[in-house]
This record gives sequence, structure tokens and C-alpha cells, in this order.
Amino acid sequence: MDREILEHFFQVRQDVATRHRISPVLELIAGHLPHCPATVFSRFGEVLLQTRPAIALFGDYTRTGGSSHFMVDRWLSDPSARERFLVEVGVPVRHRPRRYRHVALGEVELYRHLLLYPAEHQMLLFFTAVPGSVSHSKLRALAAGSKNKDSSHHNHSRRMRFVMKAVRFHEYGAPEVLRYEDVDQPVPAAGEVRIRVAATSFNPVEGNIRSGVMRGPIAIQLPHTPGIDIAGTVDALGEDVTGLAVGDRVIGALPLTSPGAAAEYVIAPAGILAAAPTSVPLVDAAGLPLVGLTAWQALFEHAKLTAGQRVLINGAGGVVGGYAVQLAKNAGAYVIATTGPRSSEQAKVAGADEIHGPGIPELSEPVDVVLNFAPIDPEQMAALSGVIRDGGVLVNTTVWMPAASDDARGVRGINLFFRPDADQLTQLVTLLDAGKLRLGATRRVPLVDVAQVHAEVAAEPLNGKVVFVPATSER
Repeated sequence: MDREILEHFFQVRQDVATRHRISPVLELIAGHLPHCPATVFSRFGEVLLQTRPAIALFGDYTRTGGSSHFMVDRWLSDPSARERFLVEVGVPVRHRPRRYRHVALGEVELYRHLLLYPAEHQMLLFFTAVPGSVSHSKLRALAAGSKNKDSSHHNHSRRMRFVMKAVRFHEYGAPEVLRYEDVDQPVPAAGEVRIRVAATSFNPVEGNIRSGVMRGPIAIQLPHTPGIDIAGTVDALGEDVTGLAVGDRVIGALPLTSPGAAAEYVIAPAGILAAAPTSVPLVDAAGLPLVGLTAWQALFEHAKLTAGQRVLINGAGGVVGGYAVQLAKNAGAYVIATTGPRSSEQAKVAGADEIHGPGIPELSEPVDVVLNFAPIDPEQMAALSGVIRDGGVLVNTTVWMPAASDDARGVRGINLFFRPDADQLTQLVTLLDAGKLRLGATRRVPLVDVAQVHAEVAAEPLNGKVVFVPATSER
């Protein structure tokens, strides 16, 4: 009979894990020691609960005594715990403690109740991660359902609706269309991971997507969550994901048409993610992906910049332009920057060799490459093409104003449309951690205030980067 119960448990556990795409945190054998002092520790060595009898957790094995139902109720009654655990299953097994697999997750919370069997001597305990939005009352309700011994063996899978906070817009329009609301927590499919969001950031293209200006080239599905940049911790893995583990700290830039990261959790293709930098806070790292990748792709993927070349960066005072100046200097180029008065000092700090005011500068000699990150008219675009040497290249990021070419002189005009790239992002992180790339000024704003920042930008362009931080963020 014991073997039958154990086999049934493992089948149930596998079914639920597959359905909800979750991974065990701990699997433990508990010995029956009714007289031991009961102290529950977190993985950080912090005391979460002291009572007798209850449960003692030391490293990756545990000892228990008393009523398992009492343990569930008592555990969940401690709202101050940094980690919440629920005893999942107790079955008679061997009479000596046995060590099971321990998957390190950092700060985790309990996922859901599966089964609870009475155990006279030893118990198998099953711990799983749960989102913070699941209330104590919901978990207590699940635990209470296990006290009916007649139904606990069969009623092993109760479905719960896991809710998170997210910012979405249900129609195109002004910043007022953005709503901070409850939505279902997403589940990763094959090749995807779920990320607990530390922060996302504002990028000007997101205002254009929200307003509907970009509905042609960027076909989103409404309601839509903004937030292209992502920094956070891997929370769950879909099938066929390799190279990532639950608890990994990552950054990335989501596909422009995907639901964004202005939420407590987000789904991302595993292949677009890079390990987060270690030299800056995870929250601030959310300001790097899209702007850093745009600068990288403009310089090295499209312009093929090499050491010794001359490059003119129009709009060097913006966030993308600031990264482009730094990357071009790291590559050994001579950098000429155009920027407004407010940003000229930033361009100087970034390493520009020459700094000019807005407009088309008068240069002593032609340049090999022009990068345009500023909104300009057709006449200015043609003038930019005129400062490029024969055979040079103009890379433009303002998609509503096509890059000018000059076929007679072999000057190529390229319109850049950013794309996610994990390898390029990894190189940016490497430069950042090596001190060869600096993050720009970052302002942290609560996720609930996304609409307010969109309104600010509609009135006046941002100076620097804004990152949006959920209340559940791991800083």
C-alpha cells in the first residue's frame, strides 16, 4: 500500500508540474522527532518561525513532529516570512532521513497544495514556488481541503487563478488609455521562460505604439502591455529550454509585438536573454537592452565601423546616441557628435572628439559613417548624406523618414529597425562589467505610474532613462 501511495503521488506531482510548468524547490524526507525544538529557517539563515511541535528546516533536509495539518496552518499564518512554504505530501517511507534534490531559487514563495497524507513516522515533503500575488487565504483554503482524508487521495489538483498586476491599454490613444490592472499570470510555452520582473523601462517607440502611430509596422494585439526592456529573475521554464535555470538573473529586449514587461511577470523567448550585469543594480540594468542594441546594430551590424574611421552621430545627446558615442570610441573611431545644449556635457563625458550644436555641422573633412538618432526633415536627411565620403554609409533610426542614399557616389542609406539579439547583448554586458561602458542617468518610477511618465514625455522629451519598478521587484 505504501508503494501504491508513493507512486500515485509522483504521478500527480508530474501531472500538475507539467500542466502549470513549475519546478520543485525542495523535495525532502522528514523524520518524526516530536521532542526536537521546532525552528524554520529560510535559505538565508533567517528564522521564519519558532513553535513546538512544528517543523525544522536545516539546509536541504528537514525533521518534523506533531500534526501535519497544524504545520500547514501555522506556517501560512506568518505573513512576515520572506519565503512561504507549504507541506505538500506526507507518506510512510524509510526510517532514516534521506537527502533529496535542492534547487536554489533565491527568494521564493509557495506555489500550491497537492496532497496531504497522514504520516506516523516520516513524511515526504514537496515544496514549490508560488507568485507573491497568491494570498495566504487562498493557500489556507487549499490546505484545509486536504483535511478530509477520504477525498485527499483523489482531489489532488485544484485549479487556481494566479493574478498579477500589469499595465495595459485596450485601445490606441493618449497616455490616459494605460490601465494598471489585475491580469492572469502568464505560463511559458516551449522555448520560453517566465521572468519575475525587477524593472522595465520607457522607450519613445512605446509612446508611438500606444498612440497607434506605429500600428502598421508593429502589429500588436490588444489589450497590450508595454515594456520592451526586461530585467528580472527566471521564475519558470517552458519545455525544451536549455542554458537557463530558475533563479537566473537576466536582461533582454522583447520582440516589439510581444506582450511587454510592464507587469510583475512576463514571458520571454529563452533565446533573447543574456545574463544580467553584476556591476549595476538589476533594476537599473533594465535601461540597457533596447538602446544598447540599437547603438550596437547601427555601428557594427549595418555601418561595419572599424578602427580609424570617422563617424558623425546626429542626436548624440539622447540615450541611444550616448551609447553609440561610447561604443564607437571603444572601437577606435573618431567621433563627431551633434547635440543640444542640455546634453553637450553628456556627449563630452561619453568621449566625443568633436561636439557641435543641433543641425548639420560644417566638417573639415568627410566622414565614413553617419548615424541619425534625431527627428529631421527630408532636407536635413539629404544634407547628412552630403557629409559622407564616397562609398560611406548613413544609418537612420527614424522610421518615418527614410535614409537618404547617393547611388552616384556609392553612399548607402540604411533604415535600422531594432531586433533582439542575445549575443550582442552579452557583449554589451561584458563591456559594462569591465567598466568600458557606462549606464546613463536612470530614474526609478513605480510601475503604477507608467501612464504619468507617458504623459510627461508627450509634453517634453525625457533627459535620461526611466525604469518602471513593480511592487514585487527584486532589487
